[in-house]
Amino acid sequence: MQYSFTCFGHRNVLCQHRNTLEFTKDAQLTLRGDCIVGVRADYDFEKLKQFIQIVGEKKTYAQVQVDGVTEQFSFFLNASFSDEHEMVIRKTGFLDSRTLGILASKASKDFDRVLVQKLQKSTAKAEILFTIGSD
Repeated sequence: MQYSFTCFGHRNVLCQHRNTLEFTKDAQLTLRGDCIVGVRADYDFEKLKQFIQIVGEKKTYAQVQVDGVTEQFSFFLNASFSDEHEMVIRKTGFLDSRTLGILASKASKDFDRVLVQKLQKSTAKAEILFTIGSD
């Protein structure tokens, strides 16, 4: 089982947050959004919720790929995720409606700087893939 979506880069992508990473459907980004990996995310909320229901709170693996550069991390899904506009993945166990995942192996500051540089271009298209873990 897997779920995928795309998002785009923005000149203000910093990926400097030590505890979170985020994908948003917003088209604009200020420098205060230092956890945001991509904007204009096209995730389908209903399909994502179906994925969460099937997977449950199992370990999930994520892959972010931009122009041949790939970043991978893992996290545990939050069954109560309910935000149709943005998804946050956290290294901590904090839960709220925007939290898609917790206990992540990486936050945005841990991303490869080459990938971050690519995401600082508005033309950059990122492919995001979530897959179910086997452990």
